[in-house]
Amino acid sequence: MEITTPQEGVRALVRTLLQGNTTSAIFDAESEELVNFLDVSAYITFEDLQELGINGAHDRALRAKFRYLAALLPDRSLHQLANSIHYVINSDRISISQVRDILRGRGQDVPLEKIQQIGKELANGTSLRQTAKNVEVSFDTVQRIENFLGIAEARRLRLIDSACDAVRDGWSVRKFAEVTGIPKSTAYNTLNKAREVLREIGEL
Repeated sequence: MEITTPQEGVRALVRTLLQGNTTSAIFDAESEELVNFLDVSAYITFEDLQELGINGAHDRALRAKFRYLAALLPDRSLHQLANSIHYVINSDRISISQVRDILRGRGQDVPLEKIQQIGKELANGTSLRQTAKNVEVSFDTVQRIENFLGIAEARRLRLIDSACDAVRDGWSVRKFAEVTGIPKSTAYNTLNKAREVLREIGEL
């Protein structure tokens, strides 16, 4: 399939995650929970999920990444998170109780609630630096979460996809800003990027 828009790139990534490198899906492609989980991340790969399921309970760095998955589900309780993440990891090598223990963290770990708040801030378009300030964590913590999951990048790609539709429909900067709830300066820049995308695919 030829990818012609950023959103198609995101959708292609989701399909890859759902199917892995085989022709038969490892997960249920119709699973609303899995699709919603992946929809807010641009960078996480199937290999990442598989590695977390195999080694996440033992390796310190992987335990941290495992806990970062909570940023994709900011409104879930610990119990709900454990069930959802255990399902998404899809590995019989790690139990729900082990998932719960990893999510709880250890003494020096960033609290789970703060990881979830970071995810919410990034999904709402808050910059990495402002997110760190709002949540009262280090910038490095926010950057590590974004580098692993790509929450801010996924939002940017979805915004460009919406901007492509807005350009096609002849929306003004003001209307696009009002509908999407973003500043006019951001709307202006996003619409310009959308025009570049549409010119590349021959629609402008």
